[in-house]
Amino acid sequence: MNQYTTRNTEAIELIETGRNRDAVSKLQSSLIELLTKELSTGEESSRQKWNEFRDLVAIGSPSSSNSNKSLNSTEFDEGLNVMSAPIGISVDRDVPPAILLCYNLATALSRLQEYGHTIKLYDFLVNSMIPPQPNDTDTTLPIRVGAYMCKGICLFRSYLFPEAIGCFKLFLSETIILQKKSKRWSLLSAAAINNIGLCYLHDDKSTSKAYNCAMECFSKSLNMRRAVLGGLNDKDSATVLNNLGRAMFCAEKYQGSLKMYLASLKIRETSLSPIHLDTGATILNAAQAYLSLGNYIESERFVLRFLDISKRRAIDNVHEDVAVAMKCLAQVYHRTHRSALALETLNKALETVKKMHHSTHPEVASILNDIATMNYECGKFNESIDAFKQCLEIDIKIVKQQKSFVNISTTISNLFHILCKAGRFREAVEINLKLIDIVSSDTKARDDISMIVIGDTWCRIGLAYTKLNLYDKAVDCFEYALDIRIDMFGDCDSNVISLLRTIGDLHMRQHMYDRAVHTFTEYVDILRVAHNKKEIGDLANALCLLGRAQIMAGNVEDAYTSFCEALEKEQEKLQKGIQQNKFRIPFIMQEIGKIYMQHHDYTTALTFFQKSLAFCKTHSLICASPHIDIAKLYSYIGQLYYSIGDTTESFKFYSLAIQWNRRYGQSDDDNLLDDMHILKKVLPTIKPDLAPAA
Repeated sequence: MNQYTTRNTEAIELIETGRNRDAVSKLQSSLIELLTKELSTGEESSRQKWNEFRDLVAIGSPSSSNSNKSLNSTEFDEGLNVMSAPIGISVDRDVPPAILLCYNLATALSRLQEYGHTIKLYDFLVNSMIPPQPNDTDTTLPIRVGAYMCKGICLFRSYLFPEAIGCFKLFLSETIILQKKSKRWSLLSAAAINNIGLCYLHDDKSTSKAYNCAMECFSKSLNMRRAVLGGLNDKDSATVLNNLGRAMFCAEKYQGSLKMYLASLKIRETSLSPIHLDTGATILNAAQAYLSLGNYIESERFVLRFLDISKRRAIDNVHEDVAVAMKCLAQVYHRTHRSALALETLNKALETVKKMHHSTHPEVASILNDIATMNYECGKFNESIDAFKQCLEIDIKIVKQQKSFVNISTTISNLFHILCKAGRFREAVEINLKLIDIVSSDTKARDDISMIVIGDTWCRIGLAYTKLNLYDKAVDCFEYALDIRIDMFGDCDSNVISLLRTIGDLHMRQHMYDRAVHTFTEYVDILRVAHNKKEIGDLANALCLLGRAQIMAGNVEDAYTSFCEALEKEQEKLQKGIQQNKFRIPFIMQEIGKIYMQHHDYTTALTFFQKSLAFCKTHSLICASPHIDIAKLYSYIGQLYYSIGDTTESFKFYSLAIQWNRRYGQSDDDNLLDDMHILKKVLPTIKPDLAPAA
């Protein structure tokens, strides 16, 4: 045994007893000494490689504190560390000491969470020191695949999930030979597949597709373990079951998720202990599944079990999960109408998180958001607003650090909603203008997301100005938002289309009918581009809006053209059996009838109103809401009969209009009074003896 083997053995002892910094120092000094000798005696062709390696090893000692964030035990299981143990000469006596020393140095650094340095060491190992060999006699294969596995773990913990998946797949491809030789390697391969599932599960870009991939990996891992072990009764199988449950939960398959959690819990209670932290993590997961399934009794029972375990263990690393548990318990209390207890529990969760983190930590903001939301649902608007404002102060600080505007935008959106509910529209405007200042001031962070935030914020300000009847300012805000959305999404985006309608409606309120016609024309032109069935209805509605604006602007002929096209589109939908607004066709017929009335073509106008009435009767709309429209329809027909001199029919329809108004309207309704006034003129010519009754 040479001196480097002895030093490696000593370093292993240091690693296994938790003295990783001492191990790093010993391994670094040993490697530098060994590599210096190689540089002085080795061949010229290999000197560059050894020099590069020495520079890598000589990187300064690990920092005493590490800012890497850790995953909660409810989200992450320690089952990843399947090959992170140090290795000694027992692996193979022919393995060069430099390889063993380098591998163990990476192991010690990874335990100190120095992942960046560790990844570089593993890269050098697999690329320069132990490249793949063409046959199954490769003595360094176990070390190389171990490096793949451990590098993948470091990448996972550095939140580099796609890169981690690549490492785990390399491990699987190179262990096919080893799996045939030993069941141990089959279990390690099952662990690698589990790790790939975890990468899919924890990736910030996770989608339903990613969750399905995660579930597939966990299921495959369990099947491999079952084939090797003959069952699933060990703690590592419990870990995979728990992970499968988590993936199902994220995919909103709550019943299946709960089944996996309970299976994992049963194993952990026996293979670990009823009060082990991992057992507690599964209990908390099950509590969340029960909550999502609406089983509040079991959810509460499981949360309280977890809190009891955390109190007994009194270990710092469960505090994060304690906050998660309290948030879950608060939801149980809230949904079972114990609002006071819910808010009290959330405030305790807030205190717990503040003990763990600084007062401006994102998790503090998250709980404040929950407190604000719960106060809002309890009708406590002022308390809700205060909590959202505290959350907003934290979000502003986070923006300056992380240059991300998503959280602050969500908080301001929630705060805007509540301020508007409370009628505090000017305050809502001021807060949103503040967000625009924050986002606009950081030109370096100007990206698609920040521009979307600015566009959405201008829309909110526009809504508040609309509530304040400040239509000029509202239009300006919506036009700012419109320009942003056109630049980002193009003319035909649904957000652009909806904004054009909003701006057109505001022009109508401003009595700026020419501008309304211009905006609604643009609105219609964009919708004409679309040919799918869904947007045919939108086009018909847009044509109706344009027609009304054209009438108000005095463009009666243009309005007639717009309403006729709208009627054609609606009748086309009716023939194809496409779902539609059932009142739109009779409404359009009435609008066309009104245009003929303005041109004194009473006979044609009467034809359209009669068609409108017939359509209502045929499609059972005569008694449907809104009833007052039917009354107006009768009134128009009565007026038209009166205009062409048919007083008998005029009396009949005016009488029906009055009956409908009395039944569904108000006794002092203007339409009712007008109809009664006309009826007094008509009635004596029809039935003189009934004149006083009118």
